[in-house]
Amino acid sequence: MNNDRITRPLLAALLCVAGGAVQAQTTELFFSEYIEGTSSNKAVEIYNGTGSSIDLAAAQYVVQNYANGASSPPTTTTTLTGTIADGDVFVLANGSANATIIAAADQTSGNMVFNGDDALVLRKGGAAGTIIDVIGQVGLDPGTEWGTGLTSTSDNTIRRKSTICAGDSNGADAFDPAVEWDGFAIDTFDGFGSHTANCVTTPTLSINDVSQVEGNSGTSNFTFTVSLSAPAPVGGVSFDINSADGTATLGDSDYLSIGQSGVTIAEGASSRDFMIAVNGDATDEADETFLVNLTNVVGATVADAQGQATIVNDDASTAVLSISNPTPAPEGNAGITSQVFTASLSFAVGSDVVFNVTTADGTASGSAVDYLTQSALEYTIPAGQTSVQIPVGIVGDTIDEADETYTLTIASSSPLVTLGTSVATATITDDDLPITAIHAIQGNGAASPLATQAVRTAGNVVTNVGPAGFTIQTPDADVDADPLTSQGVYVFTTSAPTYDDGAPVQVGDEVSVLGTAIEFFTMTEVSVTTTRNATNSITVTATGEPLPTAMVFSSGSGLPSTDPAALSCGTSNFECYEGMLISIPAGRVSSGNQRFSTDLFGEVYIDPRGSNSLREPGVRFGSTTSAANAAAGIWDGNPEVLEMDTDFMIPTNAGVEFVGGTQFSATGTIGFDFGDYEFWPTTLTITPETNVAPRPVPLAGATDMTIGSFNVLRLCDAIDDRGTGTIEFTCYSDTIVQETDPVRVSLKLAQLSAYIREVLRSPDVLGVQEVEKLSILTLLANQIHSDGGPAYQAYLVEGNDPGGIDVGYLVNPDRVQSVNVVSMQEGETWNDPSSGVTELHDHPPLLLTGEFTGVANQALPFMVINNHTKSRSGVDTSDANGERNRAKRFLQAKSIATLVQAIQTDELTAQIPLIVVGDHNAYQFTDGYADVVGLIAGTYNDAANTCAPSNSVTDCKLGTPNIVSPVLQNAVSSLPSNEQYSYRFTENFGAVQGSTGRDVATNQVLDHVLMNVAAQPFFAGLAYGRGNTDVSGERIRVCNYPNFNAASCGVVAPAVASALAASDHDGMVARFDADCSGDSELDGDTDGICTIADNCPVTANADQVDADLDGIGDVCDDVVSFLLFKDGFED
Repeated sequence: MNNDRITRPLLAALLCVAGGAVQAQTTELFFSEYIEGTSSNKAVEIYNGTGSSIDLAAAQYVVQNYANGASSPPTTTTTLTGTIADGDVFVLANGSANATIIAAADQTSGNMVFNGDDALVLRKGGAAGTIIDVIGQVGLDPGTEWGTGLTSTSDNTIRRKSTICAGDSNGADAFDPAVEWDGFAIDTFDGFGSHTANCVTTPTLSINDVSQVEGNSGTSNFTFTVSLSAPAPVGGVSFDINSADGTATLGDSDYLSIGQSGVTIAEGASSRDFMIAVNGDATDEADETFLVNLTNVVGATVADAQGQATIVNDDASTAVLSISNPTPAPEGNAGITSQVFTASLSFAVGSDVVFNVTTADGTASGSAVDYLTQSALEYTIPAGQTSVQIPVGIVGDTIDEADETYTLTIASSSPLVTLGTSVATATITDDDLPITAIHAIQGNGAASPLATQAVRTAGNVVTNVGPAGFTIQTPDADVDADPLTSQGVYVFTTSAPTYDDGAPVQVGDEVSVLGTAIEFFTMTEVSVTTTRNATNSITVTATGEPLPTAMVFSSGSGLPSTDPAALSCGTSNFECYEGMLISIPAGRVSSGNQRFSTDLFGEVYIDPRGSNSLREPGVRFGSTTSAANAAAGIWDGNPEVLEMDTDFMIPTNAGVEFVGGTQFSATGTIGFDFGDYEFWPTTLTITPETNVAPRPVPLAGATDMTIGSFNVLRLCDAIDDRGTGTIEFTCYSDTIVQETDPVRVSLKLAQLSAYIREVLRSPDVLGVQEVEKLSILTLLANQIHSDGGPAYQAYLVEGNDPGGIDVGYLVNPDRVQSVNVVSMQEGETWNDPSSGVTELHDHPPLLLTGEFTGVANQALPFMVINNHTKSRSGVDTSDANGERNRAKRFLQAKSIATLVQAIQTDELTAQIPLIVVGDHNAYQFTDGYADVVGLIAGTYNDAANTCAPSNSVTDCKLGTPNIVSPVLQNAVSSLPSNEQYSYRFTENFGAVQGSTGRDVATNQVLDHVLMNVAAQPFFAGLAYGRGNTDVSGERIRVCNYPNFNAASCGVVAPAVASALAASDHDGMVARFDADCSGDSELDGDTDGICTIADNCPVTANADQVDADLDGIGDVCDDVVSFLLFKDGFED
């Protein structure tokens, strides 16, 4: 044996390499130039160096713009058309670019409006195809540009370096243009329209190893191939090739040597074969080796310069045939994959070795359950080879189970082999997520404990299917014992929900869902991508399953809770029902639809228990009381109220308009959107007669005296009274042009006329608030009359409001006479902590006296006080401004109470019916600071009110018995609780009760009718005219200036305006029946004339004849009767 062996490391050191280069072809298109110039000078150049022409349309190449950090979908997608020849470029440009760019353009598009911070992507295969190249980074907004100086993407031209031969196929990696691009000044076009990629590479050279049986006689050729990694460059590649002994030697005649110098692989060729003869023998010996070495390589670099030949012994001895255990194989979720065994010989033999294999179950089952059975299946190891692979099919599933095993046994009758290891054991590894119950995904807190993790849940029933997802819920039998965990969850699918096989998801299906648990703006969801794979799957396991029992939200069930200290879900009222099936048998809509630019008839607030989301006594929810007002308590904030989004799951419900007070029944699920919990119905039944607006007050009887009140919301004229060209505070206008627009005024007058006539039914006396001046109120009176209403007489006295809004009256002279209107308390002052001594009343109480003549032969005297007290602005805030407002409200109410009591105690007026009306900006109970209405009515409680002033103006304590006695009755108490409101205010309580910003639309009484003892016997009822507070946001918009649209508002000619949305308050009307017939308390002498209007109350005289016009009926002209009359009523 010869020991002159040249080792591979030594050979490498001896090699002499000369450089040779070859022009390489690119494998794909790429961006070669980018222009982000002035104005519309926007373009990209795409280079083809692939060696052949490319049809852009056929291959579906597109250019996409991801603007301002967009990630998905792209902002624009432009489909490319045309063909690029090899070595040529394709230019896509903005159609308004300058002439130089347009001359070079192959295609123009209006989509080419990118900026320096927008990422551009070249894809092949359509809008969702493979990324070929990217300029920028998708999903990142760099601010202005990528790069710096000239080599940046804003206001520059950048050109691909000639050494770059491939695009950037990773849209998410960092982008620095200086790495692959050269930069030029803005509007540089001199290189545009052509590109050269000087991609050069030196091929590498290598030689293979050969293993082959020697044979028993003669010679066998061992073929060695010398290969290049790329075609040989100009001049070819040359080298020397020589054999060298290993354990096989020339001396033992094992092989015939080779030795050649200057051997060449011709230019353009990639390989060359060399054959070495090996001598066969019948000697039983070990395998032997020899080497083939390459030296003096010119024109290529060396990757492998030594080949090794293995002469495999095939003589005498019997080879051992064995089978080995395969690598454990994951099963996959579906389909068939292969697990590969290897059967091997201890050495190669000169003939084929035939054997068969048989599988047997272990914990895994064959017959296509876990794997594909093989029974006596024949395999062959070819002569001269030592092994063969045996694949076994593995059946994928989504069952969470333990790893499983099976065996494969080999058997052979070949005389050339003996069996070694004949049985191999294979392991199928389970790759399925464990099944996680919905309650474990939801957890018992505000967020899922598994958020961001892959989850798999099964055995649940579909309860609700929407356009982009569906809800599933645990069957009743599998519900856990934790009341704080939800049994339902929303599965987000982006588009219409389908199973992996494309079939639609149906309510009542039992399903298995594999996806990712997420908190989408704090709503727990399982997100499943539209592309289904090993981690995203939806499959149906049964159909027609019964739905889980719905949770009932109602007053009877006590759900949801009305107590913020004992909420249904611990820290919230709805989190433990998120995604669950809910039944609402008797719900009530608390407000008309909210309006959004993308949803004109959006969500509504509802009370599932059937109440009307009313403001209740106490300080505002979230505030606290002190010892000074502890008796007020704290309002609960109506935790039972939530929003209803009727079209979230049922798109056909889009555009359904609701008015406040609508009653309904529904089933659906609890969701979470835009910071608040929502109810998403799947079935919805509306009680149609409740979803109506307007809803007028009841018709009054002929003998009913009707007294109303209405805040008309800034009724002002079109005159710039200040003459400054600036907007007046009183008018709801955006500009002085709108302020002085007569169209605004005419529409407002028509609206108010319609509302007063059609909804309030033209009361005999109407106290109005927020009127600019008498002249505009007179215009309103004229409008009402021209529209067919009564010929009202307008009364108004200017007050002290800085913005000029006042209180006034409209009086029907056909039914009310002897009218006198006086402004009261207008000179009173207070020590304003912000400005010193100033007027107390912005709108002094306006007193009206008159006689109602709606009953024959009688003139019933009465009095009305019209109030518009200080707004509640800042009252709930304990700062200097809040304390100031509380104090002023208290002092105003105290002043009005003093006026009321003066009327009640004056013997000239004590027995005359007194009605106090107006917008009191206060509830029928205390807000904990200053109970304005209670103070005026005589029910004020010091223990429930405090100003806690820092300015020492007042502590809002009377310190004495109530000023007013006897107590005035508040007519609102005669209404059912759900009708006790005249105004709506949406409270935002912030991040409470599981919401990130809890909003609650709250109905409240700000407009009141109070009655003295003399008026109470005549009282026949109160009603609010519904048409303002209950209507939708879109209705308010289109029925009012400047967005008035007659068709959208529902105005039908010849009408020019709607009675809807005329103000932000609902007006009210109180009825007083002036017919005293049959009532001995009101008509002492039973002549049908009320005592307080009777000119002879002690003797019946229904005709009220007074021939001498002394004010005393003729039947009372005798002295006795006159004295009785005088002493009883005149003094």
